[in-house]
Amino acid sequence: ITPFLMILLVPLALAYVCAVIYVAVILLSRIMKVEPLTVGAVYVVLFIINLLYNWIMRILFA
Repeated sequence: ITPFLMILLVPLALAYVCAVIYVAVILLSRIMKVEPLTVGAVYVVLFIINLLYNWIMRILFA
């Protein structure tokens, strides 16, 4: 894949991921009768942990 395509795809992928998370957060908050904010916070924390984990794995096994 060319760098130009990557530049185009990254924002699209991010937007898609954000949309999916947004919908999931709303659905979960409806089902569990909790504030969307708390569900969102948990999601963000898990997402950051996942990113850090991926980076660590990449650095260790590069």
